[in-house]
Amino acid sequence: MSEIAPKKVRGALVSGYQFCITIGILLANCVVYATQNRLDTGSYRIPIAIQFLWAIILAIGLFFLPESPRYFVKKGKLDSAAKALASVRGQPLESEYIQDELAEIIANHEYELSVVPQGSYLASWTNCFSGSITNGSSNIRRTLMGIGLQMMQQLTGINFIFYYGVVFFTSLHTIKTPSSLV
Repeated sequence: MSEIAPKKVRGALVSGYQFCITIGILLANCVVYATQNRLDTGSYRIPIAIQFLWAIILAIGLFFLPESPRYFVKKGKLDSAAKALASVRGQPLESEYIQDELAEIIANHEYELSVVPQGSYLASWTNCFSGSITNGSSNIRRTLMGIGLQMMQQLTGINFIFYYGVVFFTSLHTIKTPSSLV
C-alpha cells in the first residue's frame, strides 16, 4: 500500500487502514451479537462464513494488484518499473513527474545497497541481530525494541478484553447481562 501510494497521502492511507481494522472489529462484534441467540450451528457458522467471504474477496483482489515499482527496481527491470509507476500514477511514461519519482526510487535503492551489507538470505536475517545493545543505532537494539513493542501491545490485555471481556465480566458479576456492554 505504501509503496505505490503518492508521498502526500501515505500517512492518510495508514490511518485509514487502522480505521478499517477498527470498523472490522465493530462489524464482527455486531454479527456475533446478532447471532448469539440462535439455537442451531448458525450461531458460529454465520460469523465464520462472513470471515471467509472477506478473505475470498481479498484473495481475488490480490490477483489484480500490480507489482510495485520498487520491486522492479530491485530486480533491475527499470523499464517495467517506469511502466508500473506510470500505471499507478495515471501519468504518461514520459512525464517529468514519473521520471523524477523513478530516479528517487533508484537513488533510494542504491543507497540501501551501499548501507545494508549484501549477502545470502541467511546473512540478511542475521544482520538484524548485529551490533551492540548500548549503541543506539545498532540493528540488535532496533530489533529488540520492535520485539518489545509487540510484546507490550499483547501484554496490555486488549485482545483479552476484545474477545473474552463479556464472559469475564459476567462471571465476576460486575455486569448483569452481556447486552449491557453493547
